[in-house]
Amino acid sequence: MTKNPPSNNPHNPRLIKLKHTPQIPRTIEKILHILRLHGFSAFVIGGCVRDCLLHKRPKDWDIATNATPKQICKVFANRRDFFSLEIGAQFGCIGLVEKKSKKMIEVTTFRVEREYQKFRKPQDVIFGTRLSEDVQRRDFRINALAFDENLRVMDYVGGLQDLKKRQIACIGEPKERLSEDSLRILRALRFCACLGFTIHTHTRDALFACASLMLHLSSERIKSELDKLLLGENSHKVLVEFDGIFKIIFLDFCKLTQNYLSSQLKDSPLFNPRALALLPRLPKKLELRWVALLYAFTMAQNISQKQAHENAKQILSALKSPKKFSEEVLSLFSAFLHFCTLQTSHSKVLSDIKLKRIFCTVKRESLESFFTLVRAKEPKLKRESLRALSAVLNVKELKINGNDIKSLDVSDGAHIGRILCQLLESVLKNEVPNTHNALLQRAKILKETL
Repeated sequence: MTKNPPSNNPHNPRLIKLKHTPQIPRTIEKILHILRLHGFSAFVIGGCVRDCLLHKRPKDWDIATNATPKQICKVFANRRDFFSLEIGAQFGCIGLVEKKSKKMIEVTTFRVEREYQKFRKPQDVIFGTRLSEDVQRRDFRINALAFDENLRVMDYVGGLQDLKKRQIACIGEPKERLSEDSLRILRALRFCACLGFTIHTHTRDALFACASLMLHLSSERIKSELDKLLLGENSHKVLVEFDGIFKIIFLDFCKLTQNYLSSQLKDSPLFNPRALALLPRLPKKLELRWVALLYAFTMAQNISQKQAHENAKQILSALKSPKKFSEEVLSLFSAFLHFCTLQTSHSKVLSDIKLKRIFCTVKRESLESFFTLVRAKEPKLKRESLRALSAVLNVKELKINGNDIKSLDVSDGAHIGRILCQLLESVLKNEVPNTHNALLQRAKILKETL
């Protein structure tokens, strides 16, 4: 494979008229029309163009223009349909909010970036006057495509060819692009996972060479990209193929190299490939995908469930995951790991009572998510059967309460608690049905025996 070719003519793009006219939202068309009406050039550019060409619905629409931030704000000042927000004016970015829909569109001035600081943000931003200058500072060729006023595709850097080859390649020298902004390393892997593309040989080599620069990124940025990557249909393949890059995150960034993991995983896979196969079997729910990832990470090691829980907790903490999210993931992960461990040790489907005991460790509102994880691992287990087994999982769900026990002349709180716990155990074992009369009769016996 040859090196990434430079643009044949950096000032004259390749123009392609599409067979099917792309559907541009009316809000976007209106902004483009207003800017052009005031004598400025304006183009739809970036990921939204890429998605249109891939017949995907764009999540965001971006506009690039030769108007400066001040000029953009002036053009849209005092309008009844829009108001502007200076969300990043120093970098040339203005947010235009449509008053009716409350949707914000980012409009960015053409830029020529010079030096970068801390491998993330440009130290010096110079506003440009031509689109041809702006595309050269972007990350990947598939993200540097634009639509002109006639909705023709404008390609300065070979992005159309990359789309046809289904590959991801940096614009210009890969190491230079990735060193400017190390988040691009994870972005490349995310696009690979979500689009099913391959990565150009020289860009791939640069990803590994520059991987350590990710240590300069913020936890929030890394977590955000990992989240998007995990939701990709090919995430399991990317996690295996780029194992060395993910080691930088999970071992170095999350500081797990400070314990025994450093030597144990140094020369071995970070994730268990068979465990990663769970990812494509799960719905695109972030909590479930993270449980599968942490499970694959744990299965690559020979550690206790307690240590696995601590490692998972440290990873989520290092990536500054929201508290509620972390609690949900950790709860599901611990229960799922317990299920998988018991299933492996018994080498067959677990008994009903063992399943019930595991269910008892999961919040009622999280049970459906847990069933999804269990069925991804063991498809023979039917959801209806799992629901039936989870009919009663805690003392509060018994058809009897503390006041009923008191009516049996039991006043000691601890004694009442022991009776209720034993009643729950009897229901879990199917020794007593969960009915008031049956439980009350059993409580009379337990009153004397406990």
